[in-house]
Parts: sequence; structure tokens; C-alpha cells
Amino acid sequence: MAAVAAGCLALGAVGLEGYIGVTAYRLSQQASERFGGDRVEGLIQQVECTSCAMKERNLAVWALGQIGDQRALPVLREHETGKACNHTKELCQHELTKAIRHIERGIPLHSVLKPKS
Repeated sequence: MAAVAAGCLALGAVGLEGYIGVTAYRLSQQASERFGGDRVEGLIQQVECTSCAMKERNLAVWALGQIGDQRALPVLREHETGKACNHTKELCQHELTKAIRHIERGIPLHSVLKPKS
């Protein structure tokens, strides 16, 4: 019974990992098409886009954290204030901190999302 439960848990984790990967890839592809450049450059432009909805910008922060590309660190750090979140006026500080931490520590499972140089 424990083996079945462990198997189900592992399968669920793999499914979640796949969902995260597909979602981050889709968001990055859309940003690339909208702003130009490769997928990471597109997401960076989306983070910086002052005419974009804050939700779109926060999704770009999340996707950059999932992709884990070092090129995103300067722009993410630029927006990190350490203050409480104000989702209507600025990027989510919690998501910025998580994305920066993910990139700095590396996320081997998401390395397949990184654009080819």
C-alpha cells in the first residue's frame, strides 16, 4: 500500500513538473513573439513593459524563474525592493524573490526550457 501511495505521489509530481514546464514555455514563446528576441529576452521585455497589465508582468517574472536563465537576474534584481507586495502598482516581491532564488540556485528539471545559445 505504501508503494502504491509513493508511486501516485511520484506520478503527481512528474505531472505537475510537466504542467509547469509547458506553461512556462508557452508564456515565454508568447513573449518572444510579442516583443522579439529569444524566449528569455521576450520575457525580460514583458517584465519591463510599463503598458502591460501587472498580471502579465508577474507571469513573466514567474516564467523567468522557472526557466532559470542568468540573463534575467539584473532586471529581476532591479525590481526587487523587499517591501510588502502591492500587486496593483508593482511587481510581486514574493515572486521576484523566488525567481531570483531559483535562478541563483539552478533548477535542473527546468533546464530543458532554456533557449539554445
